[in-house]
Amino acid sequence: MLIKLPDLSQTFRIAFIRDIYFTLAVTETRIKILTPIQ
Repeated sequence: MLIKLPDLSQTFRIAFIRDIYFTLAVTETRIKILTPIQ
């Protein structure tokens, strides 16, 4: 993306936080699914 945004750092921070929350949610769901199997 070559678009220059004045709040690019804030947008990147929000996207980074959302990615972390998504990864944690997927990991937690995966643990809840795999725990009864083990």
